[in-house]
Amino acid sequence: MDTEKAKKKWDEMSLMDQQDYVSFEAYLKSRHWEKIESKKNDDVGGLIGGILILILIVYFASTGFEYVSEFFDDRSSKKTLCAEETSNVKNEFTAKKLYKACMNR
Repeated sequence: MDTEKAKKKWDEMSLMDQQDYVSFEAYLKSRHWEKIESKKNDDVGGLIGGILILILIVYFASTGFEYVSEFFDDRSSKKTLCAEETSNVKNEFTAKKLYKACMNR
């Protein structure tokens, strides 16, 4: 069983990589083909983790965008309401103070 897996990995290797070993038997004894298998499993886990992190970033960015846009929409409607409230005040200083107080409500 191990020999079959090792032979398959040996055949998949390039000639340059095969030259690192004297023969297939030396490659089989080194058990390097097992290390390659475990590394591939680690790479898949890292890929899945990266995709999950990317999805979370996109989700939080879109949620934050909605919150910010709602905040500014609310603020702009507040501005018009406060401007209408203070438009009848004759004193500029009082109008500014009333406007600021209205915006802070």
